Parts: sequence; structure tokens; C-alpha cells
Amino acid sequence: MEIKITSNLKSYESKWSEFNIKHPQGNVFQSPEFFKVYQGTINYEPTVWFALDDKDDLCGLLVANKIKQFNKPMEGLSSRSIITGGPLVLDYLHLSKLLNCYSEENGNKVIFTQVRNLFDKSGEHDIFINGGYEYEPHLNYLIGLDEIESAWTNLNKKRRTSIRSAQKKGVTVHELKDGSEIGTFYDLIKATYKRVKVPLADVSLFKSAYKHLDQEKMVKYFFAMHEEKYIGALALLNYKDRAYMWYLGSLGEYLKYN
Repeated sequence: MEIKITSNLKSYESKWSEFNIKHPQGNVFQSPEFFKVYQGTINYEPTVWFALDDKDDLCGLLVANKIKQFNKPMEGLSSRSIITGGPLVLDYLHLSKLLNCYSEENGNKVIFTQVRNLFDKSGEHDIFINGGYEYEPHLNYLIGLDEIESAWTNLNKKRRTSIRSAQKKGVTVHELKDGSEIGTFYDLIKATYKRVKVPLADVSLFKSAYKHLDQEKMVKYFFAMHEEKYIGALALLNYKDRAYMWYLGSLGEYLKYN
């Protein structure tokens, strides 16, 4: 079967959403909705590749996001590309073709590409290694939320004690009211990233997520408050049957309430 690779966004956007939803590993980061989030973020440059069979049906998908630190002429020497939750394919053959096309297009545009797996990709390791990638083990926590009591019981004793203590001290949790609170949310996240010395995306990422995902109930922003003061923030991404803890932050002086 002949496989064609294209980045023609307009021709396949409707098929893209259906493919991602039906794929067993389909996720929010490979969705057309999140692609728009990337497009609305300063210093982000997303691209998408589709693998098509001889009937012009999708059999593979790869969404990558180039993150730029500087503009030209230093752009290529300071940019990295992140592929989160992808590629998504129906057959290993499609994966090889997608990766080859991606590498040919981006080889000299970024200093490295990082693939952030959300599922077990052990069956694809050889293909990635042959494509020049290196594998590093990582840990994802998957927590079942079907039964609230079970989720609570599965927390370690120290964590349950911390939650009860925060409740007794008057800490409450509220959902973001509207887009005007994005700045407050960002300040709390920024405080944490500054404390641990990790770079943070521009505030436009969170504004874009609210713009493109809120009405679809694909994003939720939450605040922790104490005596009418914002002390913590959490962003969740919702897609299919999963909620992804996206960003989390708090003021340093309130870490004792965590």
C-alpha cells in the first residue's frame, strides 16, 4: 500500500479530529483544537503531518510544536521541537514515513526534537532509534477517578493529612470565572517556575487555551484561596476519558498548605 505524507491542513482538518478521537492513543495534544492553542502562542510554531493511504484516508498523524527562544538569524540555533502524545499511527510503516518526512523538513531548523510519550511506545522503540532518537525512561501517573472514595484512599497518609489541614485552615478551591483572571493564574504559575528556575511559556499560551478550549470544556483553570488571597493555581486539560494535569503552581510562603 502506498503511503503519502502531506501537511495540507485545510484539506484534512475534519478527518484529523475524527482520527484522533477514534485512535486508542488519541489525546488532546494531537488534536486540531490544541493546534490552534499553539498557533495563538507567542514564540510557538506548530506544524502537522498526515499519513494517507491509497484511498486518501488518514492512517497517521504527527503534531509538532517548535519553541523559539530568539528570532532570525539565531532562530535555528536556539529552537527546539516538542512532539507530545504522538505520532499516532495505524501501522509501524506509517510511523517510519512520518518521522522521515518530519526530519527532512526540520533537521536544520531546531537543535533537537523531544518526543513526550503519553502511552507505552515500547513496540516503536527500534523505529525511533533507527531514526536517530535516543530513549530515556520516564514516569507517568495514571489515577483512576471512577470512584472518588477509592481515589482518596489511594492517596498516601501524609497527603490526606495535608488536605485535611488545609481545609481546617480555610483554604478553598474555585474555578476561574472568566478570561480576565488569566493574568492572576499566570502570576501564580510563574512564581513556581521562577522558584525552581525552569523557563515558562508566555502568558499567551494560557489565553489561547482559554479562547480555543473553554467552550468545548477541554480546559479548566482552578485557584486555591486563603482569606480571599490567591495562593495556588492548577490547569487541567480534558479530552476523551482523561484529565491531564497541565500546569500547577503556588506562592512559596503557602507551600505548607500543599
